[in-house]
Amino acid sequence: DPKGNFYARVKAIPFNPGLKISHVENYVIISWLSASTGYVLEGTNDLGPNATWKPITDLPLKLNGVNYVTQSPSKSLNFYRLHRP
Repeated sequence: DPKGNFYARVKAIPFNPGLKISHVENYVIISWLSASTGYVLEGTNDLGPNATWKPITDLPLKLNGVNYVTQSPSKSLNFYRLHRP
């Protein structure tokens, strides 16, 4: 403006936390940042339009700011996501 003031418009971008999936020995380890609160870990075996996402009920282990959930490899759950209900 003429008085030398600067104005900026800020648009909030939704934060979608990422998952890290590792295979260690006979287990699948799923991890994400602990700061990602309000999310539920879910799994499904189908990514199609009829996918049914089910909550993973194992409580995460929190270590150094990261949540960890250990799963046995399964043919029934091949895909995981964090979902905010």
